[in-house]
Amino acid sequence: MSSYDLENYVKRFKNLVFFGTAHVSNKTKAVLNTLFDIYDFDAIALELDLNRFNAFLTHSKPKFRSYLKMGLFGILFYFLSNWQRTLARKYNTTLAAEMKEATLLAFKQKLPLYLIDLPVEITVRNLKQQFKPSLIFRLIADTFKKEKISLPNDFLDLSWEFIDKYMNKIKKRYPEVYKVLIDDRNKYMALQLKQIMKRHELVLVIVGKGHVNGIIEKLKALDASSVEFVQR
Repeated sequence: MSSYDLENYVKRFKNLVFFGTAHVSNKTKAVLNTLFDIYDFDAIALELDLNRFNAFLTHSKPKFRSYLKMGLFGILFYFLSNWQRTLARKYNTTLAAEMKEATLLAFKQKLPLYLIDLPVEITVRNLKQQFKPSLIFRLIADTFKKEKISLPNDFLDLSWEFIDKYMNKIKKRYPEVYKVLIDDRNKYMALQLKQIMKRHELVLVIVGKGHVNGIIEKLKALDASSVEFVQR
């Protein structure tokens, strides 16, 4: 895989190298190996919280009982996770293979590994606060809409232009969902990365492709202002 091929997967910001990944893809190992051939990383940051990371290490599937404690939206996250696993099997890969591969590379090369995502419990709580009847009606109405979308054979090959268009569509149609699932998490991850950047010369950041541009925008905003964002 050439460096030209990486343009659709990688973006740079100062001493950060963002790998904009798809959590269901069979190309991630090849991309990661190429990145480690090109760059001399001294740390890795992952779009994970501690609970999800521990689940990866123990190869444990999400337990319905744990999500049930979070209420209706915890159940929603449970079924979303199971759906992603089913999709991964369909494409002959494993869910979040890039996170597992990066963890192995960090252990082998003795690199610090940072978990930068907002804990899922907080995300579920915040999402619950945003759900209003109007949002529920929009979600129900949109489930009956038939919209044809041309997708590549591998989700990792979705273009930056497609991702930006899709993110803007969600932001316009579901601003409440966008705020909790995208914007709040981008803000939190940018704050974590701001501190990590001070400790390392070159950091590999592995996050979903839909988060990359948003996190970079937050980092630029932090650079431009002496007042940092307030963590929720």
